[in-house]
Amino acid sequence: MRKLLYLTVPACLLTGWAAVRSVRDTGQRVAQDVTATFRVDTMNLLVLPQAGVYRGVGIGSREAIKAVEGWEITGRHRESGALAQVQRASAPRARDRENRPGLDLLFTMRIDAPGTWELRYGNRPPTADSVTIRLTHFDTATAGSAMKAFGLATLFSVLLLLSAGIWFRR
Repeated sequence: MRKLLYLTVPACLLTGWAAVRSVRDTGQRVAQDVTATFRVDTMNLLVLPQAGVYRGVGIGSREAIKAVEGWEITGRHRESGALAQVQRASAPRARDRENRPGLDLLFTMRIDAPGTWELRYGNRPPTADSVTIRLTHFDTATAGSAMKAFGLATLFSVLLLLSAGIWFRR
């Protein structure tokens, strides 16, 4: 039975190496997809490099993130006046979180053309708590890379457990 280790250990090592490379690749892709990080003001001007879907993730205290739920977020192309399709996150993500900074998905925004976009926040009180938004472009290649990394990491874990089971079996 232990002769199977000649097969499982090299497969485990090879899969682990591939998983580490895939995780690094995914991290680089995610870093490249971050388009802007900015503190919320009455209006923010953003230069968005390509059309598509952007996700706005809020960074702030629990109370600040809860307060954002009441805001009306709109996007408008500065030159053409075209409106962005803004869809709010529906899950109450900040409900059970401790009162410390964290990340919460606030909205997704679909734009038709690259360029300078105005983000405006209606119903925002002037004394609102500080919220920072990180805007990332959604790319299917990044999502595929993340799924590949997850699959390789899972396969590595299974092969590692199989090898340990074979080794310690009497």
